[in-house]
Amino acid sequence: MPHRDAKACIVGAFEHPTRKAPDKTVAQLHAECAAGALTDAGLSKDDVDAYFCAGDAPGMGPVSMIDCLNLKVRHTESTDLGGASYLALVAHARDAIAAGRCSVALITLAGRPRSEGSSGTAPRTRAGTPEAPWEAPYGLTTVNGYGMVAMRHMHEFGTTGEQLAWIKVAASHHAQHNPQAMLREVVTVRDVLDSPVISDPLHRLDCCVVSDGGGALIVARPEIARSLKRPLVGVIGAGETVRGQRAGEVDLTTTGAAVSGAAAFAEAGVAPRDIQYASVYDSFTITVLLQLEGPRLLRKGRGRPFRRRRQPDLGRRPSAVQHRRRRAVQQPSGQPRRHHQGDRGGAPVARRGAPGGAGAGLRAGAGAGYRRQPRCPAREHDADPRARVTSPMNTTPKLRAMPSPGIGADNAAFVEAGRQGQFLLRWCDDCGRTHWYPRAVCPHCLSSRTQWKPASGRGTVYSWSTMRRAEPPFTLAYVTLDEGPTMLTNLVDAPAAGWRVGICGAGALRTERRRHAGGGVRSRLKRPPGAARRLGRWHDAPMRRLLALVGRAALAAFVLLAAAASGAERLRPVTVAQGLSHPWSLAFLPDGRLLVTERAGRLRIVERDGALGAPIAGLPAISVGGQCGLLDVALDPKFADNRLVYFSYAEPGDGGNSTAVARGKLVGNALEEVRTIFVQRPKVSSRAHCGGRLVFARDGRLFVTLGDRSSRKDDAQVLDGHLGKIVRIEPDGKVPADNPFVGRAGALPEIWSLGHRNVQGAALHPASGELWAHEHGPQGGDEVNIVAAGRNYGWPLLTFGRNYGTGTRIGEEGPSRASSSR
Repeated sequence: MPHRDAKACIVGAFEHPTRKAPDKTVAQLHAECAAGALTDAGLSKDDVDAYFCAGDAPGMGPVSMIDCLNLKVRHTESTDLGGASYLALVAHARDAIAAGRCSVALITLAGRPRSEGSSGTAPRTRAGTPEAPWEAPYGLTTVNGYGMVAMRHMHEFGTTGEQLAWIKVAASHHAQHNPQAMLREVVTVRDVLDSPVISDPLHRLDCCVVSDGGGALIVARPEIARSLKRPLVGVIGAGETVRGQRAGEVDLTTTGAAVSGAAAFAEAGVAPRDIQYASVYDSFTITVLLQLEGPRLLRKGRGRPFRRRRQPDLGRRPSAVQHRRRRAVQQPSGQPRRHHQGDRGGAPVARRGAPGGAGAGLRAGAGAGYRRQPRCPAREHDADPRARVTSPMNTTPKLRAMPSPGIGADNAAFVEAGRQGQFLLRWCDDCGRTHWYPRAVCPHCLSSRTQWKPASGRGTVYSWSTMRRAEPPFTLAYVTLDEGPTMLTNLVDAPAAGWRVGICGAGALRTERRRHAGGGVRSRLKRPPGAARRLGRWHDAPMRRLLALVGRAALAAFVLLAAAASGAERLRPVTVAQGLSHPWSLAFLPDGRLLVTERAGRLRIVERDGALGAPIAGLPAISVGGQCGLLDVALDPKFADNRLVYFSYAEPGDGGNSTAVARGKLVGNALEEVRTIFVQRPKVSSRAHCGGRLVFARDGRLFVTLGDRSSRKDDAQVLDGHLGKIVRIEPDGKVPADNPFVGRAGALPEIWSLGHRNVQGAALHPASGELWAHEHGPQGGDEVNIVAAGRNYGWPLLTFGRNYGTGTRIGEEGPSRASSSR
């Protein structure tokens, strides 16, 4: 899009040259940045009629700075989106100019984090934020958080430390073009990997230094921009979003740039392939990768291009990464000079022994020296012996002080339950979902009908990172609970090598408490008999009652997730009720009672004390025999309001029977207003492979699994019938308009996926919301599949199984019906 179509132009810019300003105030830095940008634009202070800033502005933000600068404005705004604030403010200034609210907008940023001792290695939690009581006690640091991001990215996409190191190599070359850059020394991949680990897997040179300073921009109407006789820089596209923990649905490898980038490209009328230069936020090497993947400047999981693109010529590179100074890790004094240029105080110098000046280290063949050296995997995690995590099995660990979470109305019940050794989660009665961190108002549906319920204390390690620049070192992790949400916690009593993403376990842990010198309290989690020794210890200082924050049997179980599978406690069956005939499925009522189906065609309520109720009246006629009968039962997501119960069953009719779904309103011990909302076609004379599992998706649509009825397995590959399919319907039985086969000739519109044998186990993944299905296959052919729209899962064309009894290949006995659609 030509600049003449832009609604506003950037006409002035200024970057403060100061990198350490102990003798300047934040207000002074803002003022100096404003003066520099106005000078660059060729404008005066009196031309400014709008002022924009974020949370770094002192005092009352824009009010204080407008008074400090003695501006006369008719529009002002203060938007704080963290590091993204000032990109958003450029777009907001453009929109204000386009709306006629102002003509010349001044945007300033400034801060003194280096002079004030800020560091990415110190815990950062804003007091008063609603998540603080649930996360502050663990001492999450900036580098810890990004370490977990990098660890997850490595797990999902196979990203390596070497690939991240190439990002730093590129940044060191871009720094040659900025005389004010703190780190202008050209580095190699080996330099990065040899620098000490700060927080696994991030090395010191994966992190940006902390610096003082700031910057300012002037955004003006296009007519004013043209009058200044300067190159026109039009703002032609912008996007904005906020992405957080999403009530426990944590996704560390996806940033808001996936949304804001797409919006910016759409508005500008360009595509990612059109971009020749990109300037992105680079607090850590992993940040650069995520910021390029989000707007699809790089395909997700493709970190290798950084190694291939060795020439630092910004004019030739398809996508360049500009080195900028952001708040990250303060490099401590006393380190070798190569990794500590930030405290030199003098002019930066080029790398010693690098002939040819800037860029020589990346010319053809420059990486050979690194490749000739054998790589030691342990070096990446233990490069600095002083940072090495020592196992409490062979030494006495120091007690890490953890701040009190503060006990208030939001967490008092949680804390009290923890004192009793019980871990609670917050559930919503209306939508039936749980969330983390706990809130009285459900973040999924904004209902106030939430309550505490006991949780299992089991889950899976989603990501972790050991903070090595701490005394003593400690490990934080995100753990995805079996109930769905992902929470922040700490993992302890094990060396870093003992943790792995994806490790899971089961079983409650016992605890013992011992008082230590100095008044601290240690809670040691004792392993069950025969378990591996990689268990955990949770330090609770200075307040022993903080143990309740995680719950003895809860966080203890999270730590057990990292134990070997042999350490999992054996499942212990508990009899809840007796006297049922072939119970097939159950659903939990909000009051704790159970709805249980019996295959023989009865639906019963089991009381909380195990008492078995009389069969519920109102069920339709059911074909019972073999595997057929009354099958699954599920509650409507809004059961608390509408009392609707859904159930699947074998419906008799001409030609045999077929799996059907009905719903009715539970009133007392009867179902009223019962009606069938779906019937599998065709009906088959069979007593097997009914399927029948019911799963409500997050959008309220209903998945129904349907078997191939055994005698008609080839029908799983045709679309004119429901046999061997999973269907997706609205709660009233209608067909969703976005089903994959809607409008396709010869295909039934309810079909979601095909090629199934007999799916009788299905559930939504608690984090992704994907449908996971367990499929009963032939001999040796059971499957677990992630079910996607329109996919063909192969039965009976592709299978690892054989025919029962004979061992012959599937299909050798001849087709039961010629397949017409594949």
